[in-house]
Amino acid sequence: NKGDLKIENINGVLTVHGKTQGNKNVSIPAYKIINGENVFRFNEKVDIYGDLLDPLTKELEKYKTDKQIEYGISKELIPFKELEPRIDSYLKNYLKDRTAVQSVLGDGYGYSYEQQIAKEKEGVNLREIAADALKEDIRKMLEPAYQQKDIQADPTLVAKQRAKAFDLAQQTAGDTAGERKSGNIAQSLGDMKPISQANYKEYEQKISKSNFEKGYRIVYTKGKPTVVKYDLKTGKPEFARPYNQTIMLELAGAQTGTKLPILNK
Repeated sequence: NKGDLKIENINGVLTVHGKTQGNKNVSIPAYKIINGENVFRFNEKVDIYGDLLDPLTKELEKYKTDKQIEYGISKELIPFKELEPRIDSYLKNYLKDRTAVQSVLGDGYGYSYEQQIAKEKEGVNLREIAADALKEDIRKMLEPAYQQKDIQADPTLVAKQRAKAFDLAQQTAGDTAGERKSGNIAQSLGDMKPISQANYKEYEQKISKSNFEKGYRIVYTKGKPTVVKYDLKTGKPEFARPYNQTIMLELAGAQTGTKLPILNK
């Protein structure tokens, strides 16, 4: 050992005492090492994030599925339940060695050697404890990936959206200044890319000043855009409605000829 471990007589007991190569303080009765009880103390230190969780999470993020959405395809991470067999297989292989189990529990989750031995004597399977703890950390680390949507717009569907917006523009266009303004707003919205998690803030910027000052905002939650009205004094939402083009036109200040509950509650 490259540390400074020494065998000393402490209180009449031969004891291995000092620091390990990993700079870990050790004071162990020699008989415990001889009969195999304390192998754990000399395991190589493991960085469960750098050595295991980070690389595995990055690998799992590659497993995506195509989900049909209004204007094309959304590439999304497959459900965690479907990833579990891959995770279980990987962890089973990683934790097949007892020293790996002990290092993960000791360095990763703070289980002392004495705690591990006590649990084993109680009949607890340490490998299962380590695997369950690692899997839960993997689930938490994947949560941001489940919020990310890789939207691939279908040109045909986008064209239909723009045609619909143009029709709305034609319907709202007229001789009055208000009607011309509505037509311009509809045309401007129709020229934008389909609303998505990546650009919904651009749509929010289209909300008219008066409606913005009333507390109307666009949020993106559970993979879908939603129009929310906030009480600006308390910051709390008063109500929400699913996003659609007609509501967006009215939020932007167009005269749609409708009396929507979202703006007339």
